[in-house]
Amino acid sequence: MFKRLGINANVVKEQAFPDTEFSTVAVPNPENAATLAMGVAEGDKIGADVVLGTDPDADRLGVAIRNNEGKFILLTGNQIGILLLDYIIRRRKEKGILPKNAAIVKTIVTSTLADRIAKANGVKVFNVLTGFKFIGEKMTEWAETGEYTYIFGFEESYGSLCGTYARDKDAVVASVMFAEMLLYLESKGSSVYKRLEEIMAEYGHYSENNSSTTYKGLSGMEIMAGVMKNLRSMDIKEIGGEKVLSVADYISGDIKHSDGKVTKTGLPQSDVIYLKLEEEQFVCIRPSGTEPKLKIYVLVFEKDKRASEEKAAKIMEAAKKLLS
Repeated sequence: MFKRLGINANVVKEQAFPDTEFSTVAVPNPENAATLAMGVAEGDKIGADVVLGTDPDADRLGVAIRNNEGKFILLTGNQIGILLLDYIIRRRKEKGILPKNAAIVKTIVTSTLADRIAKANGVKVFNVLTGFKFIGEKMTEWAETGEYTYIFGFEESYGSLCGTYARDKDAVVASVMFAEMLLYLESKGSSVYKRLEEIMAEYGHYSENNSSTTYKGLSGMEIMAGVMKNLRSMDIKEIGGEKVLSVADYISGDIKHSDGKVTKTGLPQSDVIYLKLEEEQFVCIRPSGTEPKLKIYVLVFEKDKRASEEKAAKIMEAAKKLLS
């Protein structure tokens, strides 16, 4: 595909052919730095601008880009999605083809920096439960009603979809879009890393801090359920020094606001607790869908990178105490 588009792309020879054992990596997960290690090494060898890697079924994309010092750094799933979102909106606006009813869909644990970017450009944001099928459901709904025009959807777990040709995440087209974005930015004398810095400067420096706690043994699931039940009984007013504006329980469907009002989530039932903080910051706690783990997602904004990282770490520490 890259060759057809005139993009100079190299493939890691050891990973160029089907291998049912995935013998060149410990875990074939593009989220892990080790999984892209061979690609990064090859990229350094040939002077590549970007390293792209997918999981075995090519629906999630991992990316390494060069920073201002020329060293490869790995992007998070949120950063990949935010960069693609920013590019799609900017280019559509430049070409005059951004629909008036344009909308994006993201999961509730995905960065709210996307909300800021979309809203600043007149694009509607819809948040859904984790799982790309819920993004697909919105696409199907709008295809039938015409109420909104889908332009992009993504989740923090490295999945995105840049068109309406499917109802699931697609790393192949995302790879092409990322390469196109890189070439566009370079044609303007910029880079992907510089654009990411510009986005932060314009919309706010954010940090994400995700963690998980494993509950081992036969009683693990029971203990985990008890922890979630205990969380639901708490009256959480603040966390890590940050005021809690509302607590959403996706089992009951209730959102309890700090002023005493109760509203509804409007989403299907799911074992999730979501703490909305000021300035679009949040803490979300939910069990893993596949393992006996409780996952914690923290996202914060601050004046600079260091301050945001320190705040995120402080809130994560407080969140972990809620589980103990």
